[in-house]
This record gives sequence, C-alpha cells and structure tokens, in this order.
Amino acid sequence: MMQRFKLTLVDGSTHVVTRTIRDQVACETYFRANKRYGSFSESPFRALAFTAWSAAKSAGIVDVAFDQFLEATDPTLVSLLDVEGIDDEDDEEVESLGEDTPADQFGN
Repeated sequence: MMQRFKLTLVDGSTHVVTRTIRDQVACETYFRANKRYGSFSESPFRALAFTAWSAAKSAGIVDVAFDQFLEATDPTLVSLLDVEGIDDEDDEEVESLGEDTPADQFGN
C-alpha cells in the first residue's frame, strides 16, 4: 500500500503527495546526519513532516529547505501547517484467485 499525505500549506492550499522509497531513505539519512533529534522513531512528527516534505519536493510542489518548510518563519515561503495521512480505501484491491484459476501442472 502506498502511503499518501494531504499537506496544508500556509497559503491555504492543499496537496496530496505519495511517499516513495526515495523519501523514506532521505528521512533515514536526515536523522543520521542530525543525531540531536534522535532516531525517527523518537521524533515521529518530525519524521512525518520530513517524509511529506521530501514527497512534496519530488512532486515539484515545494522548492525550499526542510527547515524553512517546517518552521514557517517566512509566510511568503511555502510552509507546512499540517500533514494528514490518507488511507487508500478507494484504491483497487487485488482480486483473490477464484475457481476459474487453472490448476498447476501437478493437479494441486
């Protein structure tokens, strides 16, 4: 299941972004480089914000550094106000194998 985030920015706009493995690795790298925050499991909100920022940056929605995005120190910059996880309930589910599925070569 792909994790998606709904971002609300200081300009009032909302955007939906999808987290990729690249965003997850970037988050791990960020926490290794910034040990003062502990591990990402010790800072779940910062980890969530970083992953969402990385996904938004990859999607071309933001073009600011993470700290600017997080801190919203300059309201003229694109800055984060809220992140909400989105369930993929509307995504298509993989159908199970039904009775019309042919048996394997050994008749199982």
